Amino acid sequence: SRSLTIVQFLLLPTLPFHSSHSATVTAFHSQSTIPTHLTSTSIAAPDNDVMSSSKALTSPTAPIPTPKTSPTNNLTMCDSLTFLSEICGALKTIKRTGWVRSGIPLPESDSDHMHRCAMCAMLVTSSSPDPRDDYSKASTQKFHPTNVNGNKLLRMALTHDVCESLAGDVTPFCDAKLLTNKHACEDGAMRRIQKIVGAPLGVELYELWQEYEGQETIEALYCKDIDKI
Repeated sequence: SRSLTIVQFLLLPTLPFHSSHSATVTAFHSQSTIPTHLTSTSIAAPDNDVMSSSKALTSPTAPIPTPKTSPTNNLTMCDSLTFLSEICGALKTIKRTGWVRSGIPLPESDSDHMHRCAMCAMLVTSSSPDPRDDYSKASTQKFHPTNVNGNKLLRMALTHDVCESLAGDVTPFCDAKLLTNKHACEDGAMRRIQKIVGAPLGVELYELWQEYEGQETIEALYCKDIDKI
């Protein structure tokens, strides 16, 4: 399976570690149209406002290394580690902008946030509906937990903010210019992540993010509600 393959890659003792996250982020911005100040700045200064343009990463541009192809599938050894360590790993150090701006001690990280979202997603489809919820109307029947694709919702919850590893966490209270560029920046980040991960997982990650942003499916609507908890 894909999961087993990734674990096997992590256990390979001779697999080289190619680049720092800051170099990965800088390379991403140098190859895209996304403003360079939209970086995961909390990696360099985790206790400060993650969207402070004065804290943007300034490390030299380093291209993503050419991956060594795995003989078993399209997910490559180099790219698997880049995704797990550089992309997913960065989410542990990115403090959520809203928490930082509010001065909350020990602010939640993006990784903390998505883990909690994933647990909420599991609760949606594994618990009995709250008796106070009314699903008798035609407009609400579709939201009954039995109509939710639990697997998709869980995977969406684990994916919806992964773009912030490269694009940063932009909230409605950020600068107007950041808000204007938010979707384009995150789309560019997800396309870059899709390229790093490769098929089929990279395609799935991008499509899950697109579905979440579109806010049309039951799973996307549930995921947005979970995101706001």
